[in-house]
Amino acid sequence: MRRSHLPGEEFRVSYLPAGTWCNWVDGSCYLGPTEVKVIGSNAPARFTFLKGGTVVVTQNSANTTHDSRKQKVRLIVVLDEAGKANSTRFFDDGITANTLDTQYYTLINYAAADRTLVVTLPQRGYRGGVMKMKYERILIYGLKGKVVSAVRSDRNEQVRVSSLAAGDTTYYKMILSETNAEIEVNQSFELRWELQDE
Repeated sequence: MRRSHLPGEEFRVSYLPAGTWCNWVDGSCYLGPTEVKVIGSNAPARFTFLKGGTVVVTQNSANTTHDSRKQKVRLIVVLDEAGKANSTRFFDDGITANTLDTQYYTLINYAAADRTLVVTLPQRGYRGGVMKMKYERILIYGLKGKVVSAVRSDRNEQVRVSSLAAGDTTYYKMILSETNAEIEVNQSFELRWELQDE
């Protein structure tokens, strides 16, 4: 990463290796290898890029894992060049010992492919805090067209989403907020979308 040393200019140049990379903050995506000039504040997140194919689960900070289980969750799905991403997340209470031996934990699988996000829970041993958490926002980065419709296919329900151009790139992002579809973290669900160019 290179920084500007000119007075009044505040930017950094980030080198991105091969693959799809999306900016953590605005969802703008780039196909590497390339260099990207990021203009703006010194906030570290502005200069953070997520690799295509990954799924990131975030929450506001808390003092303990137990306290974090009371917070809402943001899900960021970063599609790769083939439109895919996957990840598995582990949740326990942060207090109990030997949760693997006693199976007192929950696993959540996230898999995106063919314009569909499928969320499954192959292990539901821990139900405490996970039962209380909800997705505050679900973001899909790296879309190759504007989303014209989205359906929760496990319930056959239309959901309202925002679909925006991601920065100054040719990619789009989709935002599903809690007010449009209240989804609890302990629920399996499917979200399917259609793109304008299809």
